[in-house]
Amino acid sequence: MMNDQVWQSIRYLLIAAGAFLAGRGKIDAGQVAPLVDSVMQVGGAAVALGSAAWGLYVKWRTKPVPAAVADRKDIPTVSSATGAIQ
Repeated sequence: MMNDQVWQSIRYLLIAAGAFLAGRGKIDAGQVAPLVDSVMQVGGAAVALGSAAWGLYVKWRTKPVPAAVADRKDIPTVSSATGAIQ
């Protein structure tokens, strides 16, 4: 998980890029703040969707442990619900 300083730095870089584009006349100066907010929201959504996709990919590739192995007490198993080693 990214901390607040990273997100704040990304936001300031986007504001600087928007100010540059506004100075060049590519966008209106009043559009910089809403544009930065939109990019931050889309970026946050992309991170969330990427995390969900990665979790599904990992679960899809994980093979279940056979019951005969899961019943053995000398082999530690990992709970699929909590991740705790049993």
